[in-house]
Amino acid sequence: MGGGGFLQHKIRIENRENVAPQILGDYAKGYDYLRNGPAGYLYLGYVFHANQKIIKFTAGFDCLFAFTQSRRDYLFPIHGPDKGTHFDMIYGFKFGWIIDLYKSNKTINNKYYFN
Repeated sequence: MGGGGFLQHKIRIENRENVAPQILGDYAKGYDYLRNGPAGYLYLGYVFHANQKIIKFTAGFDCLFAFTQSRRDYLFPIHGPDKGTHFDMIYGFKFGWIIDLYKSNKTINNKYYFN
């Protein structure tokens, strides 16, 4: 299974007590490495359906990749703009148990007897 989309990420900076003056206000944007760009998604896995209704699961390899560029004009750690293109990848394994909801097909067969 595959797909496409858009990926954006940055470093979250917390300065709760304002003890670091270099990241107050708009200066924090010079440290957060905001990047975004087009992304793709791949899932290679197996789905198992048993004859019993309760045993169904899926397992496989999950991969999200993106070609991103920096969206900040200036980054303080590298003393300038980051003009390169980056290949970002997030991957892992996925396992899931499938729970089906069935509507009952039983018909109510009420029999009434009169004497």
